[in-house]
Amino acid sequence: MLSVLRKLILKLIDKVFPHKCIICGAVSESRICGECVPKAPKITKFGDGLFYLYKYSGSVKKMIHALKFEKEKNIAKLFASKMDKAFFDNYDLVIPVPCHWFRTLHRGFFHVRELFGNVPHYKEGIAYRKRNTGVLFKKGRAERERTMKNVFKVRNGNGIMGKRILVVDDIYTSGTTYNEIKKELEKYSPSKVEGLFLCRA
Repeated sequence: MLSVLRKLILKLIDKVFPHKCIICGAVSESRICGECVPKAPKITKFGDGLFYLYKYSGSVKKMIHALKFEKEKNIAKLFASKMDKAFFDNYDLVIPVPCHWFRTLHRGFFHVRELFGNVPHYKEGIAYRKRNTGVLFKKGRAERERTMKNVFKVRNGNGIMGKRILVVDDIYTSGTTYNEIKKELEKYSPSKVEGLFLCRA
């Protein structure tokens, strides 16, 4: 009896307050409608050892914003399901750009882990962020460089010596964050350090 009543109440709620896509606002049974679900990406090279999956625009930009600032964690699973896992076999270690523990606590999850945590050779804890740098997207290039200078530290340099390393992150904007972690990793003589980003701004 209770289950029948519950179904009737849910149907009534759906009629009065229909589910809407959080990206475009269209009526949808899921949080992201079929039109806004990310398409399978093409891995695009845009520099020396630099790759991205999507342009940071349109619905993808809205989805990243919802993931990072509105805590829509399931969006990361949509992106993760589209990735070509074979690409990651070109590397010995896939290292996320580390997030400060306070930012992870505030958000409730580590968004880069949610995006890339299931790809081959993914490993956390090799490098860490020494201080909380706050939100960077509102800062200009010069301020980003001052904020990010010497912010990363490698815990065990012997573990990356001679390794092919892929650094992964959500957005490539000015390259400041990537350049800083690459500089720190290269102190310990990996065979190469390259970067893959979900989006390129």
